[in-house]
Amino acid sequence: MACQGGEFRISRPHKQRGALSLSSVFACCELISNSIASMDISVKNKKTRRKIDLHRLNNIFYKNKLTKFNLLKNMVLDLLLYGNGYAKIEKATDGSAVGLTYLPASQVSAFFNDNVDDTYFTYKGKRLLPSDLIHIFKNTYNGYIGVGIIQFARRSLDLANAAEDSALDFYDSGLNINGILHATEPMRKNQGQEALKALTGALSPSANNNGKIRFLPFDLKLEALSISADDAQMIETRGFNVSDIARYFNIPVSLLTENNQNAEAIMLQFLTQCITPYMVLIEDELNRKLISDPDLYFDFDERTLIRTDMKSTAVYIKTLTDAGIMTANEARELLGLPPKEGADDLVIPYTDVDQNLVNKEQ
Repeated sequence: MACQGGEFRISRPHKQRGALSLSSVFACCELISNSIASMDISVKNKKTRRKIDLHRLNNIFYKNKLTKFNLLKNMVLDLLLYGNGYAKIEKATDGSAVGLTYLPASQVSAFFNDNVDDTYFTYKGKRLLPSDLIHIFKNTYNGYIGVGIIQFARRSLDLANAAEDSALDFYDSGLNINGILHATEPMRKNQGQEALKALTGALSPSANNNGKIRFLPFDLKLEALSISADDAQMIETRGFNVSDIARYFNIPVSLLTENNQNAEAIMLQFLTQCITPYMVLIEDELNRKLISDPDLYFDFDERTLIRTDMKSTAVYIKTLTDAGIMTANEARELLGLPPKEGADDLVIPYTDVDQNLVNKEQ
């Protein structure tokens, strides 16, 4: 951050993407960004909660250089790494929004002044006002610019990197250990050189020593200076790093491991505690920048994340339809099936057929 004349400039270091070299960070970023990008987003009516199929803003994600999936994925990925996700609003001559252009957060600079209402952004030397951008951020120190999760998790990432580097050095050395060679009896110089040469040849990772038995001259004893992987708790440390990083991203640890026995409960926890805040902040930004009608709003369809096996889905749908909460056509939509004529009424099964329809006129 640089300060000039009361004006603050926020820079975006490229090194944040280096955190993706850690498998746990990569998995967390992929889970969140892919989940958001995979969901359908559309304009709905606040009163009916129904999608407005012919609204022009439904196409705003599909008339760009990037696909809707890649646009949202890149914005969310920048949000996680840099703290901010940007897309320029492309406008027609009448000022209406017609498309979105992804702007890499590492190439966007923000300027703001607490003393006056003067906030703007620059991208490749061009000045952009807040009204020109879709700007998503989740954590912030000043209310203007976001702070990436990577910055909060810096210590955990340093520990994880150190553990990975240690593991790499350990295996790169051919699992050999460092040590001091002791002789139980005094040795002449040439004898010491001969012993060292024999020991180096026996333990050299470049030599093919598999299945070979070697005898070392003299009565030698090796005192290890480095510790083994077990003594260093390398495996335990790497396992702890996974759960520690998952906590920063608020992701259930079981999604990063092989312990996925209760998939339905895990996905529900993932949706409510991790994904929902990102959905809300994106919806809020789209609504305040793109929609002027108070009766309309953007909405993510999160149902794709909570689909489980067919048996659980069937029980879920039957429960809602039998209770008169979901219509048959809404159930068919959930299953990806086309609507049927006459299936838009809420029905509660009764013995008397005349009592089936909810709110039926008497």
